[in-house]
Amino acid sequence: MLKITNATSFRFGLVFLGIALASLIVLGGLLGFGERETPFQGLVAEPSRIDLGTFHEGQLKTGRFFLKNHSDKTVQIVSVAASCGCTTSSLDRREIAGGDSATLELLLDSSGKSGKLLLQATVNYQTTDPVTKNIQYFHLPVEMRVEIIPDYEYSPREMAFDSNRSAKTQVVFHPVGSKSIEIKQAKLLKPFLFTEILSVDSSPDQRIEVSFSPENYESDMGNGILIVEILTETGKESRVEIPVKISEKGVSP
Repeated sequence: MLKITNATSFRFGLVFLGIALASLIVLGGLLGFGERETPFQGLVAEPSRIDLGTFHEGQLKTGRFFLKNHSDKTVQIVSVAASCGCTTSSLDRREIAGGDSATLELLLDSSGKSGKLLLQATVNYQTTDPVTKNIQYFHLPVEMRVEIIPDYEYSPREMAFDSNRSAKTQVVFHPVGSKSIEIKQAKLLKPFLFTEILSVDSSPDQRIEVSFSPENYESDMGNGILIVEILTETGKESRVEIPVKISEKGVSP
């Protein structure tokens, strides 16, 4: 009679487990479980982020991205959507074969912009499966960072007057990126508002004085806008519009 001990049972268990694992591996190979299809990588932007550095307002700057197709499928670029209307895009090709690349250029017009900006764009593209003919859509983000130095700064950005009181206030324009500026014209298209350009020989700042006359004001006349035309030392012209609010209950603190 065969006597089964605990040790013998343990050995039989190991053998059975080994046979079961081997069977699963063989079965998995037959069914293709061991062969995983590599996910479609699509386009890769090289680089995906560009720092354009610091420059003066009004300059044009270009960021260049190389779109590399790391798959074996042909990619069709559908569109490029920019986050800012100040940015335009151009491509040297819209169809990119597997292993090939295209060049994307983003042109920034910094006119009217200032400070640190993050400009983003999204490349929308598609591929077609050669077997099923199904179309898949993908999105690739890229971005540019810039710091734009304005030609000048001004304050206040908004004025307010009490409709019951005569008052005056000054708007100060201070050159920043430009060495000097000149106020060519300042106008207010309301009969109750008056403006005067003040000259200060000892300061690079330019000043405009705005006066409010309650005698010429009627409640149905609404608010005003101060329109200022400025010329920089390089001959560049710009225009600023500053809201002028009239309060029937006094100026808000």
